[in-house]
Amino acid sequence: MKEELKKLLGKINNGVDWSIGELPDVAKQILRWGIWQNIFTIIIGIIILIPGIFFTKLGYVWEAPRTYSWNWYIIGGVPLTITGIIVILLGLYCLARVLIAPKTYLIERIRYIIK
Repeated sequence: MKEELKKLLGKINNGVDWSIGELPDVAKQILRWGIWQNIFTIIIGIIILIPGIFFTKLGYVWEAPRTYSWNWYIIGGVPLTITGIIVILLGLYCLARVLIAPKTYLIERIRYIIK
C-alpha cells in the first residue's frame, strides 16, 4: 500500500512539474491569441466600415442634384459606418489592453477560463 501511494505521489509530482514547465508557453499562447483576436476584430470593423462609407457617399451623390432628403443608401450607410467605427475602436481598446498590461490580461483570461 505504501509503495502504491509513493507511485501515485510520484505521478502527481511529475504532473505538477510538467504543468509548471508548460505555464510560460501557455501564457504566451493566451497573449498571442488575445492579440490576434483583437486584430481580427479590427479587420471585421474595417469590413463593416467600407460599405457603410460607400453607401453613405453614394446616397449623397445620388441625391446631390435633387433635394437632400434621406434615401435608402444613407439610411443603410450611416448605421454601417457608425457600427464599423465602434467595432474598430473596441478592437483597438482591447488590443491596447493586451499590449500595455499583459499580466492583467492574463489574470482576467485565467479567471474567465476557470469559471
